[in-house]
Amino acid sequence: MTIAILTIILGLGILAGCMIAQQERIIYMPRAYTDAELRSFKAAGLVRLTFNNEEGRQTAFWLPPTDPSPAERDRVSHHWLVFSGNGGCAVDYRDVARSGPKECGWLFVDYPGYGACEGHPTPTSIRANALGAIAALAEELGHESETLKKQLGSFGHSIGAAAALDIAAEVGMERAVIVSPFTSMKDMAARYVTP
Repeated sequence: MTIAILTIILGLGILAGCMIAQQERIIYMPRAYTDAELRSFKAAGLVRLTFNNEEGRQTAFWLPPTDPSPAERDRVSHHWLVFSGNGGCAVDYRDVARSGPKECGWLFVDYPGYGACEGHPTPTSIRANALGAIAALAEELGHESETLKKQLGSFGHSIGAAAALDIAAEVGMERAVIVSPFTSMKDMAARYVTP
């Protein structure tokens, strides 16, 4: 009888260990850009911004405002950081950006392991990517990061709502738009695990 109980306990322990080891796959579902997508971004007017952090080489894409002339693009008063839903990439939302205000710039920020970014997504690494993308855009525009931060808003869909709200709080943004946010990580995991 004790061998049967020990076998059950050991089996449950192994099952719990496997679930813990795989929990990142339940939360994050990375997708990389295809070579064709990356080539199309330049043709679509997106500016590639690269930077490094603890996760490795990171890439964000910036869509400059379409209304101002190129000479006025650094004087635009507002830029939006865009965070994707799970299983997607930030540039998937470029049609949303194009339908938005023409005087705004749009900074598409992917999570580590997504898009053209190296590494693994965690709340900490996602925040680091957002801060790195802001610094890269500030350098592109010839601004100080602190000056640019005053011009930022964030947009996030689904799991990107958490990233959008996190960076908004971190930077002190006054504007954040979230679409289809999840209620909690427990509810989100239950949606994928239970029937």
